[in-house]
Amino acid sequence: MTVYDNLAKQTKNSNPQKRQEFKAELEKEFGKPWYKGMVDTENMDAMISEMIENNSSKSNKNNGSSSISAEILESTNGGNSKDITSNTLTIIKGSDGNYATAGQLRKWAINSAKKDKGFSKVDNPYIVRPLPNYNTETKKIEAVTELQLPTGRGNLDKKVVILNSGHGGYQQSNGSFDPGTVLSVKNAEGKEMPIEEWRVAKSFVDKLSDDLRSRGATVIFVSGAVRNGGMAKQQYLENMLAGKKGADDVREVIKDSNKSDMLFLSVHVESVKENPNDKKCTVRYTKGIDKKLSDNINKHLKKGFPQLTPKVEQDNLYVNNATKGISSSLLEIGNIANEDITNSLLSAYDQKKYMKCVADAIEETLVN
Repeated sequence: MTVYDNLAKQTKNSNPQKRQEFKAELEKEFGKPWYKGMVDTENMDAMISEMIENNSSKSNKNNGSSSISAEILESTNGGNSKDITSNTLTIIKGSDGNYATAGQLRKWAINSAKKDKGFSKVDNPYIVRPLPNYNTETKKIEAVTELQLPTGRGNLDKKVVILNSGHGGYQQSNGSFDPGTVLSVKNAEGKEMPIEEWRVAKSFVDKLSDDLRSRGATVIFVSGAVRNGGMAKQQYLENMLAGKKGADDVREVIKDSNKSDMLFLSVHVESVKENPNDKKCTVRYTKGIDKKLSDNINKHLKKGFPQLTPKVEQDNLYVNNATKGISSSLLEIGNIANEDITNSLLSAYDQKKYMKCVADAIEETLVN
């Protein structure tokens, strides 16, 4: 208990009840018989982390800083949902039948990813996972939303663009993480490195958001699980467009905006090793919904980035059906497993150049 008491003193987090909980956990683990396995310090580690996080938050307030601990995820759920920390208890149960914390879900997601067969050639792959966006009010894991305000003025003033980077969220049903497709590719040194769809898609979307906001657009970023129902099972996008889901500022912007001034684009990448010669460059629309955005994306990429020009295809995808009433498309940028385009898909320079073409297409769609 000496370490705990010293840390409590340093962080000014003296709490008799918390101290008693830590003591009980300590006695439980170190007092159990040898045949019940090694000592598990995970719960004690979480208690220590909470003390440090609370102290970090206090320090930031005292310093007038708006930055928060990396172990705190600001809630984007709106309403009375609280921010998420590693110690936020969820209703997802582990194999032991106990409820898991947000930190445990992230830890499980990292461990699971390291065992993915897509990374079989990678030695100890470096995996990043955010904390799950757990709604402490509804007791459910939800998609992440973020309002990104304009940084300049231009033809997209008062326009609202909803950008969805494919995958990258936790499943509401079992708390597993959806990274999209995964694989490994060789870097310049010939070593295999892990690639995950959600991170590549997010990199493209970030650059598109920067470009659009410089033209005056307000961007709403949304990301969540796709596999096994994901956002579709929750009807998340429909509820967001109805002003019922998302952060409070996101709901307000959507309620105050005309559908004619809004547009939706979902961005994905592929990794199909079974057919590496296929570029998998497509832009998809749903029958009965405005095809204008898909056609404009095809036109501008054909002119500005011909090697990754997408074919315009009809589909019956959730994201397009859920966003009826506004122009929408799903853009499949390309197949990372295709060695002819791998470098372009992972190059920051090419990503920015590619997304300028997409931003031009979005501007033409919304303005003309």
